[in-house]
Amino acid sequence: MNASIIGVGIGCMVAAVIGGGIEVLGIKFPKILSLKRQALLFFLGFIVAIAPLTKEIIGDLPPPKPIVEKAAPLLMAPADSHVFPVEIGAEGIMKVRFARLEQASGVPLKSGEYGLRMMLCQGDDNNCASRQVGAHDELTLHVKEGPASVTLVNFATNPWMRPTLEITYPSHPYFGH
Repeated sequence: MNASIIGVGIGCMVAAVIGGGIEVLGIKFPKILSLKRQALLFFLGFIVAIAPLTKEIIGDLPPPKPIVEKAAPLLMAPADSHVFPVEIGAEGIMKVRFARLEQASGVPLKSGEYGLRMMLCQGDDNNCASRQVGAHDELTLHVKEGPASVTLVNFATNPWMRPTLEITYPSHPYFGH
């Protein structure tokens, strides 16, 4: 298939150089009297000829950089919950951690102190990850393109908390978000 496409491209370039009036691979090129049309046909032939070779020339493109969003700090009362909607751009890993987790009074939490219930979910097929997450923990979930959510729940026995989330997820390979 690639050889045929390359042949058509080369045929267009040859037809452009000699001014048409030939048949290449079953394609009839009439006489081309306009220099602009010859140039256009040559350019088109060049693009068609190199298109199948671009992967070999350029190689695989690097994967898109993941999107990292830092949510504004929340003030969560005991037994309070909050949902963060996320639009995933491509299949990959969504990773959520606390950029900062502190009591509402401003006292930062240490590892093993308090923590919140974190749930990462996507779709109707119960694709979820959920557990208690502390100040230096993270939670991950394999996601596909489409809507997802991050839910935080403050336990009823916790004091007022002020979490700041950092959500990392795959971006769309061509359009970013």
